[in-house]
Amino acid sequence: MVPRFKNLCETCTIPPGTRERFLPLGHPSLAGLRALGVRMGGVSLIGPGYRMVRFRPTFHALLYVLEGEAHFGNARAQAWAGPGERLLFPAGEFQAYAPKTPAWRMAWFHLDAARAHRGLGKAFLRTRDPGACRAVERVMAGLLDEVDLRRDRDLVALWSGLLLKTLRRDLFDDDAGFAGPAPEAARLDEVWGLVSSQLESDWSLKRMASHTVWTRAHFARLCASRYGEPPMKRLARLRMEHAEGLLAATALPVGEISQRSGYSDAFAFSTAFRRHAGLPPAVWRGRRKGKRDPLVPSASPTPDGRGRPPSPPRVGGN
Repeated sequence: MVPRFKNLCETCTIPPGTRERFLPLGHPSLAGLRALGVRMGGVSLIGPGYRMVRFRPTFHALLYVLEGEAHFGNARAQAWAGPGERLLFPAGEFQAYAPKTPAWRMAWFHLDAARAHRGLGKAFLRTRDPGACRAVERVMAGLLDEVDLRRDRDLVALWSGLLLKTLRRDLFDDDAGFAGPAPEAARLDEVWGLVSSQLESDWSLKRMASHTVWTRAHFARLCASRYGEPPMKRLARLRMEHAEGLLAATALPVGEISQRSGYSDAFAFSTAFRRHAGLPPAVWRGRRKGKRDPLVPSASPTPDGRGRPPSPPRVGGN
């Protein structure tokens, strides 16, 4: 029986034999991707009978066609796409796609429209760039294989960094990508990429603004406008997400995790973590025991695109 899922916002039909691998975005080495606004991502091999329809999604859907062909539709047109094509479906508008050939393989990403991509998503975009598709295919394969098979955290971080650079180029480079943001937005993204890679450092609003030519007040205004949150609140959230990943994926003492998350005082870290997660770090970690290793690809997403712990049947979120 073909699983079919339907709600007011989305209809998804998953045929038997569908094979999907998902980015483990809870892993601490993937913090840069989360900061960029990647909500979900993966590689899917699907066949006849698959159908995805979204009416008013809250995220942009970025697709790289790696093999086969697919029908797609948006609010204004219907067509088909083949290998080497990239599709960007904007948030808030109708999205639909289904395979045209017996086998269709794609890499896909959900990009948070409210966080880091307000310069995108004004209209459906389609480009042909076989080189970009091959690059994403190779990097995704390397990252997922390292996560699944070898689990070397340093190599996971390297593959994650390559994927981050590839997506930034494709999304924001005028020559290679879909769209180029205003120079201020591009510089802001660069600064936050640096912050995300050095969360253990002593970041202040003054230090962040020093990486630009702006005043602290202007930096704060740009940050609130682009990401929907002030700089120090964004920094605190990124640190807490990083700490959650370390608590779930490692056996490091809480004191060391607090330092790696930018807190020199373990008590201050515990207080901040409890405010963020509702539990002290040690209790939160204890309740995570027995759950899926965050190094293993995360649970299949549900039709609402948010994902849940693993439970059959697997539900595709691409």
